This record gives sequence, structure tokens and C-alpha cells, in this order.
Amino acid sequence: MQPAPITWQQLQPLYNQLLNAIGTGIPVDRVTYETLMNNLGEIPQVQILEYRRAVVSHLLTLVGQTYTYTENLHPGDVLEEQVLGIPRENNVKIGDLLGLELKTFTGSSPLTLTSFSCVRDLVAQIQGANGLWDVVWFPTHVRHAASQPQSTHHLRANENLRNNELNEFGNLTLSANGADMIWHLQPGNQVLKRENLSNLFEKYSDGILLLDITGTKANRQFTINQIYFDPSFTPAGIGQHFIDENIKFEIRYDFSDKVNGLWTRDPPRNTGHAFRMTVGTVRREIMASTNEINIIGDFP
Repeated sequence: MQPAPITWQQLQPLYNQLLNAIGTGIPVDRVTYETLMNNLGEIPQVQILEYRRAVVSHLLTLVGQTYTYTENLHPGDVLEEQVLGIPRENNVKIGDLLGLELKTFTGSSPLTLTSFSCVRDLVAQIQGANGLWDVVWFPTHVRHAASQPQSTHHLRANENLRNNELNEFGNLTLSANGADMIWHLQPGNQVLKRENLSNLFEKYSDGILLLDITGTKANRQFTINQIYFDPSFTPAGIGQHFIDENIKFEIRYDFSDKVNGLWTRDPPRNTGHAFRMTVGTVRREIMASTNEINIIGDFP
């Protein structure tokens, strides 16, 4: 027998916990948060909007203030957990704020939208490939530095893939259409993987709430400079940005532990192959003056 569906009446005490956690410095527990997020369709829209407005109202009181913390964490994680009461460790695929994605942006590097792995698919479909080392080329790693790429190699560590452009080895393309993101093996245009944009970028279904901040993990403090809300930053909009080459897919590995100019870590540390938006596009599109939130009345 299937368990009875959870009703709004059952969810309301959990919702109140999440609402009341804003600004307390004490996050709700993971089970509470995941139960709410996994049953988002049962929460009335008026309550969802009430929660989001409460978050924005609190964030507006913090604009221009410096928040200092002690843990070795990224500012975004601290903001969610210590400022808004959202548990940092959770298994939720949709936007943080009851379906609306919250992001921080310093302007020092591209904005990471979502991580996505394609290496296992390559290993499974490339003849003669037995693992990571056979499909990803690490030119500055001790295992590859003295040799040459082989026919099985389809990615170079830290290369960028752009819409419908051949990768460095000329054997892989990534392209978007109105509905999907598609990896093709070349030559021959064989489909390696197809992912629906709505699934890939599900967390952005209701747009993005972006905080322009100053601060880093290293100095363990941050300042919120400005708040932006872009309702057009949806999966379809992101797909178009990829087509327009405002977004690239980065094959990211950590090269911070080189010895005598060569990387030694085995296996290499994958920092998350990810779709990332260029700094200029973030500033031009998401941080447009029309998206500024200066008073709560600016937020729908």
C-alpha cells in the first residue's frame, strides 16, 4: 500500500519552522526542509510567496552590513544556513527558497549554475576506455605529462565546451535546442547523452534571486551589496544563453597541489563539471537595473 499523501495541514507546522528560522542563526533540520521541498505542490502559493518575501525582507536589512563567521565555508553556504536557516547539507534538486534559486556572486569568476557529469557516459560508450584516465586528458599530471593523448580521450581537464563547437580533440560536441542539452560523439553525430533543459536546470524554474556580495571563503566574511531578482532566468532562458555562448560547460579539476609544476593527486579531484555564466553576462542580464530589489515592494 502506498503511504497517504502529505497534506498542507500536516506540512504547516514544518513550514512555520522554516519561516521562523529566518534570521535566527539556527537552521531547521534536514528532514523538515526536505519534507517541505519534496511536497512543494501541497504548499499553497500564498504561503510560498509569504516565505520568499520574508527572506527578501530580511536580506534587505543586511544590505551594506558585513557578516563575519568562523567556519571554513563559502559565503553562500553561510548565508543559507546561518542567515536564512536552511540546512547546508540536503538532497534537494529544486530552488532553495521553496522553489526559487538563491545564488551569491562576487564578480571574480563566472557564476556556476549547476554541476553535471558526463565522464561515466563516455567511459561506457568509448571503445577501449576503462576509466577516467582513458577519457579525460590531464596534460600537467604526472600520469600524462610525458605521453600523448590517445583516441579514447574526449575531454581535456579544465577545457570549456561551447554550443555546437568541436571540443579540443575534435570528437565531441555539446549543443542546446529549445528543449534539450545534447552531447554528440564526432564524427557521426552519435548521441552520447540527452538531458531535458527543465530537468537539468530545474532549480531555476521560478527564476533566480541573486545577491551581489563582497567577500571570500578565505577571509570568512561577506557583505551584501545588492539584491536582484530575474524571473526570466528559467531553464528555457538558460538554454538560450548557452546557444548565445553566454554560458559554457567547464570540465573542472583542482590543480592547486602541483609539485614541481606537475599535478600528483590520484585520482584527480573533480570540483564539479558545471555550466557557468560569464561575468559580463551576469552583470548585463541578471544584474540589470530593472531586476534590482531595493525595497520589498520591488519583489513580486
